[in-house]
Amino acid sequence: MPIPEGFVRPGNLPSIPRLVIYHHTHRNPSYRTLLTLLTERTRVSHIVLSTFSFSPINHNDSIFLNDRPYADACHDTLWSEVPILKEAGVKVMGLLRPSGYAQQNQAHNDPFSAGGLAGFQNAYQALLRIIREKKLDGLDIDVEGMNANRAVRLIRNLKLELGREFLVSVSAGPESFMMAAGVSSGGGGAAADANAAEGEGREAEKATAMGMKDEIDDAVDFYIVRFY
Repeated sequence: MPIPEGFVRPGNLPSIPRLVIYHHTHRNPSYRTLLTLLTERTRVSHIVLSTFSFSPINHNDSIFLNDRPYADACHDTLWSEVPILKEAGVKVMGLLRPSGYAQQNQAHNDPFSAGGLAGFQNAYQALLRIIREKKLDGLDIDVEGMNANRAVRLIRNLKLELGREFLVSVSAGPESFMMAAGVSSGGGGAAADANAAEGEGREAEKATAMGMKDEIDDAVDFYIVRFY
C-alpha cells in the first residue's frame, strides 16, 4: 500500500514541538484507519498505539493490545498500516501499561515486579519480542503503579538493548509531575478528605511514578502529562 498523498512529511518539520497522538479505539465497531492522520495533514510526528498490557494469566507470552492479544487477527489491518506511517516519517510507539487494560478487573499486578528478577526478565523478553517483531520506534511507559526500581531498570535496559535512537517517553498524571517538582497541588477541607479517601494505593502510585525521575532523565526522550 503506497503512502497517501496530501500530507506534510514529519521529517521536514522541527523536532520540537512534537505532535504526539494516542490512537486507542482501533475498532468502533469497525476498524478506524490510522492513515487519516496522514491524509488530513495533521502534521503528526508521533503516534502512540494504546494500550499494551500483560495477560493476568500468563505474563510470559500474552501481551494484549487493548482487549485482545496483540497478534489477534482483529489487529491485522492496524499492523499493516504501521510500515506506511514509518515510511512517511511518523514515529510509531506503543503505550505500555503493565497492569492495564487486560487486567482492569484484576488486583494491581505489575509483571515487571512479580516473581523477582526472573519475573522481570520474562516480562522484559516478551516486550522486546513485540517491539522487534512490529518494528516499533519507541515506547511510552505509564509508570504510575510500577515499582520504582523496576521502572528504572526497564527504561535503562531498553536504551542499552535497542540503542539511543529507540524512543522512551514516560507518562503520568499532572499531580505526579507536580510532586516531582516539589509543588503542592493545593486543596484542603472536604476536597482533601475526598482525595485521601482514595486510599494509600493512589498515593503510592504518584510517589512511585515520580520518585525515580532524577534517575531516568538522561534515558527519557520526553515526558507526557495526561490530563484525564
